[in-house]
Amino acid sequence: MAMLDNVAVPVSFDQVSPDAPSSPGIIEVDPNLRVEISPSTIEALQLASRLAAQGHVRLVHATPDVHRFSMYSGPEGMWLPADTTQQLDRAAKGRSQLVLQELAARYLRGAEVELVIAPGTPVTVVLDAVASHRTDAIIMAASGRGPFRRALGGSTANKLIRRSPCPVIVVPGPGVPAASNSAKTAAP
Repeated sequence: MAMLDNVAVPVSFDQVSPDAPSSPGIIEVDPNLRVEISPSTIEALQLASRLAAQGHVRLVHATPDVHRFSMYSGPEGMWLPADTTQQLDRAAKGRSQLVLQELAARYLRGAEVELVIAPGTPVTVVLDAVASHRTDAIIMAASGRGPFRRALGGSTANKLIRRSPCPVIVVPGPGVPAASNSAKTAAP
């Protein structure tokens, strides 16, 4: 039996070039698709696998919201035609699905896995996924951004801790001092 029945794990990744040197965080999905995920994301996936063994893990990924480009439209119409934005959405969702399936196969054995991929900001996509499914906890990686960038835009983890209806477990990023290098939880 699982310690948690339903867990959401926000996952972000960056595409890397096919000739980038291998490392534990670089995942080759196919010869044309290699992505890099942070070590703390790997830890978050492994923690979710342990806490929700025999349970349900929902991998959540936000893709760019290309429909926002319509704000650049003028009297002549959209900057990007509607069919182009739809194609971009489908392509982003398809590639993201491949990546999340690979991550699930590598790190989430023993749990039922569902993929949630939607355009928007990570905070909005995660909160929508949590609201539409019963979720016991969110397990996520800290961004690893420095204090200056966090001050400018805030961190996804901080925003989720403040707004989530369920507990949030944050796996610290690299460079966190040893004294505070443990998962942090917060309830609403």
